[in-house]
Parts: sequence; C-alpha cells; structure tokens
Amino acid sequence: MHDLYVPAEALSEPLLLVTSQGRILTANSTARRELGIIQDAGEELGDFLADPEKSSLHDYLLRCATSDGPLPGVLVLRDAEGVPRDFRVEGWRQDGGICLHLRPRIKASTSFMALNDKVERLGHEVAVRLRSEDRLRNLLRDKEVLIRELHHRIRNTLQILSSLCNLQARTLPEGDARRPLLRQVRHISAVGAVMRTLYREGDMAEVDVRAFAEAMCANQAAPRSVATTVEFEVGRMDLDTATPFALAFDELLAEVLEGLPQDGSAHLRVALTRNETGLELVLDHGGLARLRVPGAARERILATLMRQLEGQLERGQAATRLAFADPARAAAAE
Repeated sequence: MHDLYVPAEALSEPLLLVTSQGRILTANSTARRELGIIQDAGEELGDFLADPEKSSLHDYLLRCATSDGPLPGVLVLRDAEGVPRDFRVEGWRQDGGICLHLRPRIKASTSFMALNDKVERLGHEVAVRLRSEDRLRNLLRDKEVLIRELHHRIRNTLQILSSLCNLQARTLPEGDARRPLLRQVRHISAVGAVMRTLYREGDMAEVDVRAFAEAMCANQAAPRSVATTVEFEVGRMDLDTATPFALAFDELLAEVLEGLPQDGSAHLRVALTRNETGLELVLDHGGLARLRVPGAARERILATLMRQLEGQLERGQAATRLAFADPARAAAAE
C-alpha cells in the first residue's frame, strides 16, 4: 500500500508524493479527481489548504521527513469544487520525498478525531519546543565564546600590566619606592590566577580556590625556601567572593613569608575551614614569622578587602587568621 506506483491507482483514496517543502511531485487518479490536482503542474499542497496558515503543514512534513515510520496527522483541504474536506493522513519518507495517504475523516468517530487532534497538537508543540531548544543552544554557545574571548583579553591585559610594573621596578633601587610596584605585580598575578582558573575549569561562575592557593604558595613560598601545606575544606567559591579573597590571601601570604626565615627551616600551613559562623583562613607559621608592623598602604588594602568579605583579621603569635562570611550559606538562606 505504501508504494506510490501501480497499487496507488487502485486506491479509492487520495495518495500524494510531495517534497518536504510541500511541492506536489506525484498524485494518484483519486487525488487528481477529488482535489483537482493537475499532474506535473508543480502545484503546492499548501495552496489546497482551507486554512491559509501553512506552518502546521510544514511542521508535519518536516516530522515525516525525519521519522522512521508513518506519522498520523490531520489536513483540511479544499476539493475540486472548493469545499473544505477533513482528511486523516499518514505520512512517511519515500523516494526522496514524503508520501501522504489521505482518508476522509468519519464525523461520527468523535473519540478518534479528538485523539487525532491531540496528537497533532502535541506534535506541533514538540516541533516548537525543539526549535526553541536549538535557539537556546545556539545562544548559549555564542555566549560561551564571547565570555572566553573576554577572559582571554583580560588575562592578556593583566600580563601586559604585570610586565610594565616589573620593568618599572627594575629601574628603581631597593626600598620604599620599589615596594609598591612589586605589590601591584603580586596583586595582578593573583587576579590573573583567578582568571586562569576560570578559563581552565570552564565554569565562569565559580573559582577553584584550592588550586589557586596551591599555585600562589608555590609561586611565592618556593623561591624563599619555605615549605607549605594547603588544607582547604572549601574547594570552590563564587566569583564575587573569590576575587577579594584572592587579593586578601595574596597580601597576607606575602606578609607572613616576609617574616619567615629563608634557610629551609620554616613550614607554613595554609587552611580554609567552614564553621558555624562562616569561613576561616589560617596561615599557621608556628611562631617562626617575625611580622613587621604593616605599612599604611597594606592596611588600607586589607581594610577595603575586609569590608568586601565582611571579614575580621587577627594576627597572632603563631598564626594569622581571617574570618569572613560564607557565600554558600548566604545563598542557601535566601
């Protein structure tokens, strides 16, 4: 029955072969007689629709073109006299086109008609949802490309700034004039490490602070011959909190390392724990560090970062502690 050639002429019901765009390629004699189709006239099936809106027909043909078996549907077509007629239709792929078998709908079969209408509406909704999902996927892909390009440009800019500060610092003698430039280089490196972590992980909303801390300790402690241990209970942190945390961590790490002996005898334990009140960063030097009185610039920087983190800083004899708000807990409370 699904062969459009010899058996098609024996059918008492219309049988058509159309393209996925709706152009009629072939019609059996019943279709030509009842619908007034002119063979080989290049007619469009949409021109026979009683409803001028053709989107549902196109959606149905596209689904037939991608289906593995016959799909049911409903078409209201004008016959040779121009009178609208309801047809139940089955469509399937055949010979590079779509074969449509039309059967007049039986008015008395209301339950079947309701089911058929429901199937048609459901198919239309599925097609609309698939198109929406495709658009969303394309938008998401474009957004990810733009964000990665933005991060790439930011990292390049930070590298240029760090190089310029280093070049300027080399022209100055050791002392108070050179120290602020080196501090800026450290801060730029800290922000750059955050950006690298974002880019590497592919998550643009959270930072792997454990990996960041390990990288910063390796970069700053190893040249000073100070062994470090990183113990972070918290692995990831949202970007809004991670950036001020990274800058504060960089400043406090530099402060402790400047006070530790550089003969290989010192060990620094860096820990980030979660407690009932929030998060706590501990730089435990075991009392070996001889911390200097912080300069005005360092104090201003840390005071600004404490406000952003809602934190409190305590410098003890054996450790420096920074307690600050837990962003995960705040998000859960909301």
